[in-house]
Amino acid sequence: MTTLSWRQILAILWMVQFLVTMATTLGLTFIPFYLEKDPYLAVTSNTERIFYTSLILGGPFFTTLIATPFWGWMGDRTGRKKQVLRATIGLCITQLLMGFAITPMQLVLIRMLQGMISGVVAANLGLLSASTPVEHQGRAISILQSSNPVGLVLGPVVGGTMAYAFGFRQVYWLIGGVIFLAAIVSWRLLPSDAPKDAPKEEATPTENTKGSVRSTSNPFRDLYEALQRGWQNASLRVAFGILMLGNFAWSLSQAIFAIYADKLISRAVSDGQVASTWWSQDLAFTSICMSVTGVASFAMSFWWGRSHDEGGRNLMFLATTFIAVGSFLLVFWPPWWVVLVARFAMGGGLSGMSSLPYATISANVPSAERSKYMGLATSMIHLGNLGGFLFGGALARVWGESTNFTITATLCLLILIFSWPRLKPLPRLSLS
Repeated sequence: MTTLSWRQILAILWMVQFLVTMATTLGLTFIPFYLEKDPYLAVTSNTERIFYTSLILGGPFFTTLIATPFWGWMGDRTGRKKQVLRATIGLCITQLLMGFAITPMQLVLIRMLQGMISGVVAANLGLLSASTPVEHQGRAISILQSSNPVGLVLGPVVGGTMAYAFGFRQVYWLIGGVIFLAAIVSWRLLPSDAPKDAPKEEATPTENTKGSVRSTSNPFRDLYEALQRGWQNASLRVAFGILMLGNFAWSLSQAIFAIYADKLISRAVSDGQVASTWWSQDLAFTSICMSVTGVASFAMSFWWGRSHDEGGRNLMFLATTFIAVGSFLLVFWPPWWVVLVARFAMGGGLSGMSSLPYATISANVPSAERSKYMGLATSMIHLGNLGGFLFGGALARVWGESTNFTITATLCLLILIFSWPRLKPLPRLSLS
């Protein structure tokens, strides 16, 4: 096979991640409505619906905390293309199973299985970061991450439309087919060898000498030691902290947003503020809000990456401010159009909050261990998501949905104070 450049590999990975994100967003958007309206699941209590929604959304993060860094460790040894294929096929299987579940707990268990055998984003980031020259990594990672909001734009609208037309279960079976297509694209197009303009791989020492990088046969010990070494670098420390706390804050609001949007638009229709039409229905309005978030995230993602590579100092200030302001607007159950404005602001900030720490991590670790550190970084995200979804569901059940947005805004302000101006690329870190 002809050796591809890093730009060609980026284009292929973008398409794969777009297909996967669009497909998974199809199903996650309507989880609360699937629970309520499917005749087998039939969860009619709002309290139970919040409870199971938070468990289903948070389910993968129970298992993926261990699985993601393990697969990153394996990617450094067995080849990153294999990990992309493994993650994509694993996600395909679990999405097909979602269409056969007949109890809420089965959905939770299937999502936990997904966290164990999937991990497409981490696999793609590992391959991309090992293939891209250091001076282009901020932009490349931001471009790859832009596939997520594009999928987020199309996924909710397509998923909501298909759910009305064909039923929820049939949508999950279609999702499995789309993700299988992504696996075929990965298998046929991604190269097994390094791109011709890839950064030179640095050998990973195995000698157990003082101050050396030690690679062991135990993946968890190896990963623990890598985390210890990385924690000594201030830039990596801040990046890991932002990924964990930022995603905790985001998941707090995401855990209950579909139910919040359903209540808000239903009140607007009942009060006569909005005519009862196709877009003011529960699932349709929620899908539109999700798509607006994706549009903003996509529109801003390229600017975040370019500004990062050019050494911008105020990027985290802007990203966290957007999310904080958007969350604060939702606290007061505003008119429906304000919800769209708030979600647009939150989407714009989200793309910066994720891509900037990833680019900083990539620029500060040796290329031979980059998959491992991307796996560790993704585990920080999963840890934040796990806590956010579980705590968010419990919080909303006791004090109501608007409390979640208050805490999200407050945490974003804390991230702003914590990270600015600390998060910036430093000279490459030698972990030896």
